[in-house]
Amino acid sequence: GATTATTRFVAECLGKDDRPKLSRMLGIGLLLHSLPVALGAGLLVLTSSSWLLSFFTISAGLEPAARWTVACGAGAAVFFCLNQWTGAMLQAQQRFAWANAFNLLQNLLFLGISVWLVKRGFELRAIGVLYIAIQALLAGASLAVALPRLPAPALRPDSGPEGPNKEFMRYAIQVFLAQVCWSITFQWDKLWLGRFLPLASLTYYLIPSALVQKIWILPGAVTSAVFPLIVQMAGLKETGLFRKTYTQTCQLVLWLILPIFCVLLV
Repeated sequence: GATTATTRFVAECLGKDDRPKLSRMLGIGLLLHSLPVALGAGLLVLTSSSWLLSFFTISAGLEPAARWTVACGAGAAVFFCLNQWTGAMLQAQQRFAWANAFNLLQNLLFLGISVWLVKRGFELRAIGVLYIAIQALLAGASLAVALPRLPAPALRPDSGPEGPNKEFMRYAIQVFLAQVCWSITFQWDKLWLGRFLPLASLTYYLIPSALVQKIWILPGAVTSAVFPLIVQMAGLKETGLFRKTYTQTCQLVLWLILPIFCVLLV
C-alpha cells in the first residue's frame, strides 16, 4: 500500500504547495519501500534451504539453480520496490511519459532478453542475473529522474497523536488489505498448483493466466493517470469536479475492458 499512498500524498502536497509535509511523506514512503523488503529478502534467502524442496515440486538436482533463482529474485525485489517508489513520485508529478517508459522497460527488457537467452542456450542462473541487473539499472535511472524536482526525503517522528506518518500509514494499510485480497484471488492459485504439480505442468496454467491478467494494463493506464488529478481535486475541496471526473473514469474503464472480455467469452 505504500506505493499508492506515496502517489496520493505527494500529489496532494504538490497541489497545496506544502513542501515540509511533502518531504516527510517522501521519507516515510522511502522507509516503507526499502526496509521491510530488504529484511524480507534477506530472510527468504537465508531460509530457502529449509523450505524450497519441501514446498515446491523440485528435484534435488535442480536445488542449486532454484536457490540461486530465489536469491536473485530477492535481491531484485529491493530494487523493484525502489522503482515502485520513484514511479509513484513520477505519477504524482503527472510526469506520465517517464513513469510509463520505466514501467514499459521493466517488462519488455526482461521478457525480451530472457527469451533471447533461452534461445541461445543459457540456463536459469543467467536469467536470474538478468532480472536483478535490469531492476538495479532502472532503479538508478528512475531515481535520477524523479528526485531533482522534489525536496529531500525526511523521516521524523510525529510530534502529536496525529501527524504525517500516521496519516500515511493509515491509508497505506487500507490499500495493503485491498491488495492482499487481490493476491488471494489472482496469485494464490499459482502458489498451490506449484506445490502439487511439477513446474512443466504449471507452465500450461501460468501462461494463459498471465495473458488474461495483461488485459488490466488498459484500465490500469487510465486509473494511474487520473488518480493524481482526483487526489489534488479532493485536497483542494473541488467536490463537483471530483465527482464528475471519477464517474467519467469509471465509464471509460468499463468500455475499455467490456468488449475484450465479451470476445474472450465468445
